[in-house]
Amino acid sequence: MQRFLKYASMLDVDFVWVHQASTVLESTLAYSLNSIGVKTLVVEAGVGMRITQDYCLRLVNGILNFMSELGMWDGPVQPVKQPIVSLDRSVSFVNAEEPGVFVPTVRHSDNVRKGEIFGCIVDALSGEVRQECVSEVDGLLFTLREYPIVNKGSLIARILQEERR
Repeated sequence: MQRFLKYASMLDVDFVWVHQASTVLESTLAYSLNSIGVKTLVVEAGVGMRITQDYCLRLVNGILNFMSELGMWDGPVQPVKQPIVSLDRSVSFVNAEEPGVFVPTVRHSDNVRKGEIFGCIVDALSGEVRQECVSEVDGLLFTLREYPIVNKGSLIARILQEERR
């Protein structure tokens, strides 16, 4: 475990979430690698349903940094950011209870407070608010849906609960 945390910290990502996935889809590369004994790190690129050139360039720099640390790359590497690491902190999931259009009122990586409305799901035809998306915890909004169309059950956000003191 410590070796993988060290590796993940070299990849220039904002956040490392260590958790046991309840399922890994058989159609994924992670599943295939795990099935032949290759330990796998999965990178989710920031905001749900979006990937940007800037984030891709950070990941490439992180991969080059990782390769440099292992003695596989001797080219230039930009400094990497040290990520927030979560081993056992609670994560709150917010899913759509209603279909519609998700309109966020906060930005990815914002801190939210328990009870704070961070977006809403509206009816596409009437504009009526069908669901207010409310944080159940104080914490870091580390996943925020970018693609606006949601079905019932769609993941809207994941919030890393603040450490208890």
